[in-house]
Amino acid sequence: DVLAFTNQNGITGSWTSGSGTMALTGSATKANYQTALRSITYQNTDTDNPSTATRTVTFIVNDGDDNSNSQTRNITIAAVNDAPVLDNSATMNLTGINEDPGSNNGDLVSAIIATSTANGNNAITDAESDPEGLAIIGIDETSPNGNWQYATNGSTWIDIPNSVSNTSALLLSADGNTRIRFVPAVNENGTLSPGLTVRAWDGSDSNAEGTSGINVSSNGGSTAYSSASEDVSIVVTAVNDRPVHTVPATQTTNQNVDLTFSTALPNLISIADVDAGGSSVRVTLTSTNGTATLNGVTGLTFTTGNGTADPVMVFTGALSAINTALNGLIFSPTTNFIGAASVQIQTDDQGNTGSGGAETDDDTITINVLSNPQVSVSPSPIVFGNVPTNTPLVLTITVSNPGGTTLSITNITSDNGVFVPSTTTLSVAAGGSQTFTITYTPIDGSLTNATLTITSNDPSSPTAIAMQGQGTVQVTPGNLDFGVVDFGQASVLSLTIDNQTGVTRNMLSLVFSDPQFTTITPLPLAIIHGAQGTIDIQFSPTQGGGISSTVDLTYNPTLTIELSGCGGTCSSGSGSGSDESGASNSESELEPFTVPFGGEVYLLMALVGYGIYAISRKNQDL
Repeated sequence: DVLAFTNQNGITGSWTSGSGTMALTGSATKANYQTALRSITYQNTDTDNPSTATRTVTFIVNDGDDNSNSQTRNITIAAVNDAPVLDNSATMNLTGINEDPGSNNGDLVSAIIATSTANGNNAITDAESDPEGLAIIGIDETSPNGNWQYATNGSTWIDIPNSVSNTSALLLSADGNTRIRFVPAVNENGTLSPGLTVRAWDGSDSNAEGTSGINVSSNGGSTAYSSASEDVSIVVTAVNDRPVHTVPATQTTNQNVDLTFSTALPNLISIADVDAGGSSVRVTLTSTNGTATLNGVTGLTFTTGNGTADPVMVFTGALSAINTALNGLIFSPTTNFIGAASVQIQTDDQGNTGSGGAETDDDTITINVLSNPQVSVSPSPIVFGNVPTNTPLVLTITVSNPGGTTLSITNITSDNGVFVPSTTTLSVAAGGSQTFTITYTPIDGSLTNATLTITSNDPSSPTAIAMQGQGTVQVTPGNLDFGVVDFGQASVLSLTIDNQTGVTRNMLSLVFSDPQFTTITPLPLAIIHGAQGTIDIQFSPTQGGGISSTVDLTYNPTLTIELSGCGGTCSSGSGSGSDESGASNSESELEPFTVPFGGEVYLLMALVGYGIYAISRKNQDL
């Protein structure tokens, strides 16, 4: 403590620090001394951390002989805060971390402050020895990208607001729990400086730590904040990142059919490496049950293979050149191979950037090589046989696919308009079948040969199937059934022949497979176009039982007509036609008859293979 006086009016002041007294001497009037006493001032010399005890000043006057009584005056001392002082001649840092740490525990605020070497590792000083802390007034999360966080309990992390500033600061204490950390974004590395900008905070403003939005633009003096600010930095060390492949799922191709990998399909194979840049990486491509061909080799250096039809190739180059070569990569299965094949790609980044050494990626694309779709047609050739002119005949055609992939038929055509397919397209699953029909309508009596052409994804496409049909005269009925004809009798039925074949047709001959059938119409018989003719067929049975036979009508071509009848007595059957007398010989039920009492009836039966039997019955019971 110090009392001070300015000499005046012949009065001189003398301060004795040891006793703490101020003596005023000199000849002056009473009024002058009274003024002098009132001008004495008090100064607290401990301006940083003064005692707040009351000071008492005692006044005593001496007239040269005796001292007067004493008078006292009390002085009250009010302590005023001194702002903390931040020495920013050095820097503060967080402990460095590696790229992609997953998580890190950061640093205590107190440890961050202690990293500064300023003022003998005592960067923050405070006259009152108030607790240390930081007011965060600036933040940078952009280079490298990441996120600044704090935790007041050492484990619960909260993002530091991006809006921190001199008018909206975040307050953090330098205690044993409060920590700060930087969490870099994936693959980000480098030195973030400044990462944070801070002022010293002594806590004298009674704000709780973790409080944000505090205005610290008024600082220094008696405030709780230092007038100086400082930057806090952190180093994120690069770690080599592994290359990453993008590969398609299992692929499918056909036997002897190349498979292309490209963006357009899309089944592109590509490589990415966030830290390779333009440096070279090494790629190994291995094909099983086939070979691989790159879409160009510009910028590539080969140690195995040359990029064309290689079972194994090893090459180096920048990612841009490699990905260009891979976009259009062709896998060629081994000739006639069917089964599981593959393309394996392995990339070694050769440890281009960061710590940790070389990293690799390895992927295998499975390729199912299927047997080709195949066209199998039944029947083949397609033969319609004899068909009456202008009469459509429909045949069902079965297309089977014994191949391993879907058969896609894109066109079915006939080179002759008398043969018309019911469809032009079909899709046949692997191992399956589909049907369609062909309608043949002859327009004359000629033999017509044509070709059915099937266009498909069968490697041997197009498939040609021969077709044939013969236009003929129309013979009605198509077969003759003479029914039952008694021995010694004859039955005649007629065939009507309608000629619409475009020219005169000569019915040349009839060839019977059984001599019991004959014709009574003179041959040859000429029938002009548009006219009809009749041929009579006679059945004269010479043996008993049912008879099935044929007759071939030859006029180029030959038509076969079925004949049937029954000689003698048959258990069933009926026929139609005319006998020589013109009387009907249709079989009918027997009429009932009466046998007189005492009379007899005889039944004579001929059983084929067993002889002739006679059965008699005498009516004696009626």
